[in-house]
Amino acid sequence: MMPGLTVAILGVPRLIPLDLSIPLHILGRYAGYRVTVCGEAMSTQPLAAAADADIIVVPGYDDPELPPPAEYLDLLRAAADRGARLVGICTGTLALAAAGVLDGRDATTHWEYVARLRADHPLVNVLENRLYVEDGKILTSAGGGAAIDACLHLIASDVGAAAAYEAGKHVVAGPARSGDQRQYVDVLTPPRSDLSTTREWRCSSWANRSPCGSWPSTPTCRAGPSSGTSPPRPGCPRCSGSPCSAY
Repeated sequence: MMPGLTVAILGVPRLIPLDLSIPLHILGRYAGYRVTVCGEAMSTQPLAAAADADIIVVPGYDDPELPPPAEYLDLLRAAADRGARLVGICTGTLALAAAGVLDGRDATTHWEYVARLRADHPLVNVLENRLYVEDGKILTSAGGGAAIDACLHLIASDVGAAAAYEAGKHVVAGPARSGDQRQYVDVLTPPRSDLSTTREWRCSSWANRSPCGSWPSTPTCRAGPSSGTSPPRPGCPRCSGSPCSAY
C-alpha cells in the first residue's frame, strides 16, 4: 500500500447519513488513509478537493431517480479517466451509472433499487442480491451492513487480511464476507419452540430407563453370550444375572 492514500467521500445532495458514516469511521480511523468529506452535505471540504483523491466514495442518497448535480458526475468521469478507484454504496451506484463509468461493467446496489438501475442504465451488467461487486477499479455495494464489508474489502486489498480483521473487530464485525454472498435469504429458520415436543419425549424416555439402560419399549432382555452384550446390571428385572443385550 502506498503511504497516505487519499479518500474523498462525496457529500452528495439528499445524502443518507448511515452510508456516509460507515466509510468515514472504518477508513477514517486507519492510518493508511487520509479521509475527507467533499461537497455540500455534511462536508468539510469543497467538491474540488476530491479532484486528486486516490479513492472516491459515493454514499447512498434518497430519491435516486434524480441524479446528483452535473459537477459531481463530471468529477466521477474525470476520476475514472485518471485511474482513481471509485466506490458506490447503496444508491451511490446509480450516481456512478449516471456518470457513465459503469457502462459495460458488473455492478450491484441495494436490492430495492436493482430494477431501477437495470431499467435506467441498460449498459450496466447488474448483478442482483450481491453484497458487493468489484470490476477493475470500481467497487459497488448494497447499503447498510454490505458497506462495512466493502470497506473491509478495500483495506484487505490495500493492506492485507490482518489489517481488515483488526478494522472489523473494532466495529464488532466478523471477517469481510465475500462479495457474492446474498443480501438476504427468503427462507426463515424454524423457531426453536418447534422442538419442544421432541425435547419432552427425550426427557421422558431418559427418566423412564431401566437400571441396565434399556428403554421402556424393549420387550425382553436378550441375555446370551453373543457379542455386543453388556454385563448384568444389579436390580434389573430383565437381566436376572445374565449378560444384558437390552441396548
